[in-house]
Amino acid sequence: MIVPGWADTDREPPSDLVEAVRAAHAAGARVASLCTGAFVLGAAGLLDGKRATTHWAHTRELARRHPKATVDPDVLYVDNGDVLTSAGKAAAMDLCLHLVRLDHGSANANKIARRLVIPPHRDGGQAQFIATPLPEPGNHPLADLLPWALEQLDQPLTVEDLARRAGMSSRHLARHFKHLTGTTPLHWLHTPPLAPHPTHPPRPRTPGNHQRHRRHHRHRHRHGYRHHPAPPLPPQRRRPARHLPPHLPPLGTSPKPRPRGRWA
Repeated sequence: MIVPGWADTDREPPSDLVEAVRAAHAAGARVASLCTGAFVLGAAGLLDGKRATTHWAHTRELARRHPKATVDPDVLYVDNGDVLTSAGKAAAMDLCLHLVRLDHGSANANKIARRLVIPPHRDGGQAQFIATPLPEPGNHPLADLLPWALEQLDQPLTVEDLARRAGMSSRHLARHFKHLTGTTPLHWLHTPPLAPHPTHPPRPRTPGNHQRHRRHHRHRHRHGYRHHPAPPLPPQRRRPARHLPPHLPPLGTSPKPRPRGRWA
């Protein structure tokens, strides 16, 4: 059951609606509220003893009306298993994608996110908003770097690549990132604002970049990247040792004692 936003939070929800939500939950239904729909769940007693959230502008009122609930104003959504609550309208879309991902898999959730042009996944514990306002385009040191990095997300970017592109040290870049975006360059690379769909068609391989493509994946398979070490090779893909001296014993056995004495 999905409970949409409650239009007027100053008045209590009607009793027939509250009873319908309570009966659905008692029958085993999973109940999720979007935005201020948490007030309906609170009136039905479904938030007692549970964490919950709603739009940050109404969290104080929700906590006042339902003191048995633990209202968290700093998250996008809360999943208690059978009772789920979300923050504002954008966070409500995140919660709906979370439900699709649980019931129908990540592939279907990614398809819906791509159709809606929204991030395929935002963790529920992420903050609802950043107190520091984002800078105007072109009015900060990273004005040219951020659009360029968004176009290179299909490439193995590192923090050093961003610093080299911006013409500054990694430490200086980290300070600018923290001031402008509220996060670190590495976290921003792992969770960009709009990540490309994983099934995005690759670029056509021309004779010039085909060899670069092969070298890139061969190097990644053998050595990995910074922060992402390559997995060990399975036994069937390991190369056998060559040119071993014939007197070496097989693995797992102890060598024979070497005879002593001049004429032994």
